[in-house]
Formats: sequence, structure tokens, C-alpha cells
Amino acid sequence: MLTHRSRGSRTLLLLGATLGLSAALQGIALDKGALPTAGFSYTSVVDNGVDIHGDSGAAASPAPASPAVGAGMEFTTNGPMAVKTTFTSAPVDAGADLGWHYHNGFVIVTVTNGTLTLFDDTCAPIVVAAGHSYIESPGQVLDAKALPDSNPGGSTVDWFTTRLYPDGSGDPVEVDPPCTP
Repeated sequence: MLTHRSRGSRTLLLLGATLGLSAALQGIALDKGALPTAGFSYTSVVDNGVDIHGDSGAAASPAPASPAVGAGMEFTTNGPMAVKTTFTSAPVDAGADLGWHYHNGFVIVTVTNGTLTLFDDTCAPIVVAAGHSYIESPGQVLDAKALPDSNPGGSTVDWFTTRLYPDGSGDPVEVDPPCTP
């Protein structure tokens, strides 16, 4: 759940523990494939800790084993934020590679089919399977791939990407490869 409340010149965003997406969102950009049916909602699990300050892309301490009901993360911004959600369906046989990049704000990657493998700036793999989400910190350098070895018998890896970034900034930002996975 994403909630927006205005607080003077600051904006408060609350991200709940589940990500609900509705086909009623008219601005959704479709990369490939077809959008889900009306009334679509998808619930996933977030496995990683998140640096809510976005200083280095480093993960924060792990969440407690039993978070309180309604617990989430809270952060503020200094102005308006753009929110963009895209759906991508990448063919596994081609070994889709999205290229090295970072985002200017938080990004929630939710895999709905198959396994997406992210590589950090040391080429360590971050495996995101169907039913799971990964939250990227601002400035975190990653590459995303639909690897055939991680998707035996699968034809596509499907995921939603929700980007929250400062209004007017470019996103994503391509970078030179820091390593070769």
C-alpha cells in the first residue's frame, strides 16, 4: 500500500509490507505482454533490508522476525515525487539483460513469474523469485537478467517495477559496468 500525505513542503510516503497493484491505474506503461485482468492484485514478500536514507545502497539491518501488524517503512522527500509502474515480460531463452543502471529514488521490483537475477556492483547475485519483491535504494547500482539456468522450462520472467523518484529527474540512469557477472 502506498499512501501519500502532504506535510508542508515535504511529502510523507508509507510503504506497507504488501504491494497491491490495480488495473485501474491508467498510467501503467506496458513493456511487453498483456496487463492482468481488471481488479488484479498481487501480494509478495520483501526479503531484503532497505537503507531508507539511500546513502550508499547498503542494506539496513534485517527486519525483525515478527513485525508488528501494519509495520512498514517511512521516509520523507523534499518535494514532489514521480511514481511510475511498468510491467515487463522478458524471454528466458534470450537471456534478457537490462544493463547496468541506478535509480534516483526507491524502486520496488516484484516478480510474478520465473526468477529475475539482479547483480550488485560487486557482481554478487540477488535472486528474486516469483512471489517476492526486492526494494532498491536510491543510487544502488544493479544489472537485471532473466537467466536460462535460473528458469528451467520457463519461457518468460515477468515483473512489475514501481519507481519513486524526484519529479523532473531522469530515471533510470545508465552506468558503465563495474564488473562482469
